[in-house]
Amino acid sequence: MALDLSEPDGLATLVAEIDRPGSAGRYPAVVSIAELARIGDLPSAVGALRRLLDPDGVLVAVEPVVRPRLLSTLTTSAWGVAPSVRGFHLGRDLPAALRAAGFDLDDIDRWVVATRIAPLRNLVRVVARPSVDRAPN
Repeated sequence: MALDLSEPDGLATLVAEIDRPGSAGRYPAVVSIAELARIGDLPSAVGALRRLLDPDGVLVAVEPVVRPRLLSTLTTSAWGVAPSVRGFHLGRDLPAALRAAGFDLDDIDRWVVATRIAPLRNLVRVVARPSVDRAPN
């Protein structure tokens, strides 16, 4: 049974694992569609995801990202007061956070969607597995 972070129990399971490491079960797959952007401490979240996954499990995440440019930073800052993005933590490098937590990236795609909400235009899709060769940093 997969852990879907868009389900209330799924996100609660992740938060519980962040707060109390080792208390959660194992899952063959975890799916996150713009849910990791809701968690302020990305390194803790991806570390918890690694613990929640079976050793041969898979994480599939589609998350908003911000391109590292001055204009993107200014645009995101201006949008930060908008209700549509309040509570989202943008501008983070999800692939780098996954690698640091001991994941191998099987696949990665980046694309832009046409939306009126500027900070949610750039997306990344990552398919990752816990690395068998190394422990997390």
